Order: sequence, then C-alpha cells, then structure tokens
Amino acid sequence: MSIQTRAEQREQDTWDLTSLFADEAAWEAATEKLKQRITEAPSLKGSLAKGKESFLTTMQWYEETSILLERIYNWAFWMMHPMPLILPMSNDIVLLPVS
Repeated sequence: MSIQTRAEQREQDTWDLTSLFADEAAWEAATEKLKQRITEAPSLKGSLAKGKESFLTTMQWYEETSILLERIYNWAFWMMHPMPLILPMSNDIVLLPVS
C-alpha cells in the first residue's frame, strides 16, 4: 500500500487551499514578496530601541512577514502531503492513503 500524492487523490479528499492562495502563480508572487521583505530586514537592525513608533513599525513588519511566511509554507506543505486523519480522543495523527 502506498500513500498517494495530492494530485492522485480525489479533490473532495484534499484540503481547500484557495483561502491561502488561489493558484500556484499567486503562491509564487507571494514568495517573491517574501524575498523582498527579507531584504528589508537589515534596515530594521537597532530599530526596537529607537522609540515607540519605530518599535511598532518593526513589530508590524515582523508580524506581516511571519504571516506571509506561514501562508507560503502551509500552502506548499499541503500541496505535497496527503490529508491527515486526526483521531478523536487522541493526540495521534495518522496519514492514510485514499483508496
């Protein structure tokens, strides 16, 4: 028995990832945006100690960048992995193939 890829599974047996990105092109655009945001990081060095406005700006940048990164990661992860089954009354997660 083998685990099917997302492409091999029935659509109704997969997570709806459109709330993260409509398609691969949108995901790729987001990864480019993330790369651009990462290049901004060095300019924030020392900004936390410059006052409350600078602190707030830096924390907003961090929050927005973190959320973007999390969305990018989750979309890519679920595109490549089968749907997990979380068993009730258990902390176990079991990956089941769709037959």
